[in-house]
Order: sequence, then structure tokens, then C-alpha cells
Amino acid sequence: MLAESYIWKDALRLGAWIDHASGTRCLFHYEAGHSPAAVTMEHPQGAATYRLGFDQIGSLKLVVLPDANGGKLIKEMAYDSFGTMLNDSNPELFLPVGFASGLVDRHTGLIRFGYRDYSTELGRFTAGSICFGLPATHTATVICGITVWMIRSTASTRGGWKQKA
Repeated sequence: MLAESYIWKDALRLGAWIDHASGTRCLFHYEAGHSPAAVTMEHPQGAATYRLGFDQIGSLKLVVLPDANGGKLIKEMAYDSFGTMLNDSNPELFLPVGFASGLVDRHTGLIRFGYRDYSTELGRFTAGSICFGLPATHTATVICGITVWMIRSTASTRGGWKQKA
């Protein structure tokens, strides 16, 4: 049986998330940027639209139910610098967007960023960087808008990096 579904608006923006076990459906609304501004949560009991508050790196911090008085705080979250959840005021209200706008896998605890999973427990990605079309020994770095190609030297006894001509 299918547990969860993700529907994308485009390559970077999540359009909807469906939890097939509970019947919950989240529809994400965007104003600008890659982080959603609001979410409409549809449950078997009803629906509500919440405003979402993010910090400077895109971590979901606040979920607010708007009303005539400005809004009611529904959920508040805090993370450490490696993405570990320090506080979740309403763990029953699950949203798949979390630390740095990554997709939270509530079953494994990993956070998905594009093609790689990030472990908050380890404070690092679980796999190396993906360079499409290049052998694993090559990497490209952009410094001040200039692409610098580096190649792992097999001749060096130190195993350092040398700039490719």
C-alpha cells in the first residue's frame, strides 16, 4: 500500500503532499521563492489554511492559523545548527517541510535535499556529491562566478587537488 505521495509544482517547489494512511492532504501555496507561504490541510474532519513562517535559511519555524486578530499560533519549531529538532510545540501536526526547507522523512529521520539525504544525527549528507557526466574523481567549484575545474591527482603522494589546465 502506498504510504505517502509528493506532487511537485516544478523542480524545486512542492505542490502537494498526501498521507494515504490518515487521509490528510496538504496543498502548498507560494508567493515568491522556494519556500511555501501557506498550506491548506485537508483532513477527513475538515480543512484549514495555515500561514507558514521560515527563518533566513528556509527552516520552518511557525505555523499560524489566520483570524481577525492576526492569527493563532498552532505550531512552533526550533532547530540546532545541524538541523536537529530541539522543540516542536505540536508534534501531532506533521508537515513534510522542515530544516532548510528540506523534505522530512518522519520514518527515517532523514531530510531530503534534491538528490541527497541529510542526517541531522551525523550533521552531514549520507552520500557524496553527485556530478552528472563526470567521473567521481572530478569536481567543479564556482568561485565569484568563475567555474574552476579540479581533478584528483594520482601522481601526488599527498593525494591533494591540482587545478586542471
